[in-house]
Amino acid sequence: MFRWLRKKHQHAPVSRAQVALAWLRRSPVVVAPLVGATKPSHIDDAVASLEVQLTDDEVAKLEAPYTPRYDFQGISDDAELARISTRLGIKPAGK
Repeated sequence: MFRWLRKKHQHAPVSRAQVALAWLRRSPVVVAPLVGATKPSHIDDAVASLEVQLTDDEVAKLEAPYTPRYDFQGISDDAELARISTRLGIKPAGK
């Protein structure tokens, strides 16, 4: 999956963790990714990810296989779930 990205960064290969953190930084929803480092290499990847700049095309390639899922956590009113599901054009959650 990352062959195309590794070719771009041949001078300094990137890890999957670095790409994931670089992708997170582009998200307007994520204020700061939480890094649960248990090894020194995790910190190295987190710092190195700051040098990884993903283009819009690269992000599109990364996101292409992803199927969005709707999060209905916290909504317990069946009528509200039905309204949201209808608006999204999907089956009601849990049905």
